[in-house]
Amino acid sequence: MARNRKNGSSVGFAPALVALLICGGFAASGIGYVWYKHQVDLLGAQLKEQEVKLAGLERDNKIRHDQLGAMCLPGVLDARIKKLNLGLGQALLTQMVHLPEPAGEPVAPPPAPPLEVQRPARAGL
Repeated sequence: MARNRKNGSSVGFAPALVALLICGGFAASGIGYVWYKHQVDLLGAQLKEQEVKLAGLERDNKIRHDQLGAMCLPGVLDARIKKLNLGLGQALLTQMVHLPEPAGEPVAPPPAPPLEVQRPARAGL
């Protein structure tokens, strides 16, 4: 019996290795889960920051669009011309060149495509 005890008392290396691999797998999956959650949080913060930046740019664009519309009004343009002393005004009739409208010939409609002649079906075929 002493012989049996000697051979059977050693604990196998395989079960300890399997337990170590299982624990390592759980640890790796936990670390991966935390890392992915952190990445999601970072991307969410970046997305929010970009949305805020886009809203600011859209607001600035609307302000500039309104300013451009106000500066293009005829009254505003006339006031700026007078203020800057540019000497601009309406053109004199002698400065204008009037071109006569060309008397065009009426355009004929394009010719109709030729009609296909329908042949009676042959009885022998």
